[in-house]
Amino acid sequence: LSVIDIELFLVIAKHPRCTERHAEMLAQVLVRCAVENAVGRAASLPLLVIFRRFAHEDCIQALFERFVQVALTRLIQRGTPKSQINQVHELLAKIACMRNPSLDKRMRQLLQEVCRAYLSNYMELHPNLQVVLELWPEDERELNAWVRALNQDVQKNKPVDKQDTEMQDAGNVFTGTMDIRSLTPSVHDYPARGPDSPSSMPRSVGEGATVQVAQLAKETESLRDELASAKEKQAQALAEAEALRRELRDAKDLQKKVEAEVDQLQERREEILAKRQAGKGEGKGRKTDKKPTLESKNSDIPAEDAAKVEELQKAFEEPLKVLFSQYAKPRRGASGKRLEMRLEVLESLLDDLDILPTRLQKRAVQPLFKSVLPKPGDEALLVDNFMQLVPRLAKLFSASEASPMTDFGVTVPLEAAPAQLELQAFLQHVEQRAETSHNSL
Repeated sequence: LSVIDIELFLVIAKHPRCTERHAEMLAQVLVRCAVENAVGRAASLPLLVIFRRFAHEDCIQALFERFVQVALTRLIQRGTPKSQINQVHELLAKIACMRNPSLDKRMRQLLQEVCRAYLSNYMELHPNLQVVLELWPEDERELNAWVRALNQDVQKNKPVDKQDTEMQDAGNVFTGTMDIRSLTPSVHDYPARGPDSPSSMPRSVGEGATVQVAQLAKETESLRDELASAKEKQAQALAEAEALRRELRDAKDLQKKVEAEVDQLQERREEILAKRQAGKGEGKGRKTDKKPTLESKNSDIPAEDAAKVEELQKAFEEPLKVLFSQYAKPRRGASGKRLEMRLEVLESLLDDLDILPTRLQKRAVQPLFKSVLPKPGDEALLVDNFMQLVPRLAKLFSASEASPMTDFGVTVPLEAAPAQLELQAFLQHVEQRAETSHNSL
């Protein structure tokens, strides 16, 4: 676990909706980290919060009891690193300072049992246990009294011979004044009490202590197995989550590929339609042997109105070219520098003229844009193509929107063909928008 994980555990432990079941799962991970991990001091914070908040719950009390057993066992094991011993001492001291009655009672009871079992097999109390026992002076005094009483009972029940008397005179026998000493750093360096030792315990007591130690070791291994199993389940859940993430990424990539293929097919279809339309226009031009007029470029304009519309558009050709130059971008090609207008720029122009989306929907801009391209594969309009687009945009206006005007030195009456009035309405609309737009004509 990292420090970020510990902070997350702390937030969860303090959350109002954290239940005892959640707290138990968190504590199962934290108890091991608090004893063995390098971030043990940090892990003790959420663990103490759980012990204090859920001390009345049976599951937490059972977990706390197993934790204390493992911690005390770790203190008397050979080869335990000094850092782990310090972490255990610090954590047990913090729990003792919490002064929680239920937890305090359980820990003191387990400490007494371990100390008595240890003294039943060894002559002196382990120094690591002595440090914990000093947290409760009354328990230390009680244990000293138990040791003195136990030695007195042993001396009374043993026959007295001359050799024992000499040993007592020499002061080599532990009497009722013996105190608990904690001088030897390792449990395996203590001399074990043999059957002929003056202060040896009855065999039944020694056997009971051995059973208790074996039980503590068994419970320790069981807790380790539970923690390892929880860690494996967590790793399995993380692996499943990662597999789901990969499947989701693959699905998104597949969706993008399908969308790209659909776009390509749509563009291909539009190119084919544009080529067919261009082929029909070229065939008509060869038959008539005339220069293509506005009617041939814009088949939706009636033939009788084409000349009038063309005349009006020529009268306003210069302002329209200025409008085109305000939005077009200069490009350098094989024939030199020229102005080009791409699809997104045309959309911006129509949006500034308040034509998009009030009069024309955005999805209809692309077909209109491609219908006047010089070649199907081109991506930008030239000024001549823009002039071809003007009559098509004029179809978005009605003849009733036109009003008498005299502008740019040209008088346009209202007694005109419908197509001419539509173009006139479009030009008047462009003029009105130009007065308020930052893109001035």
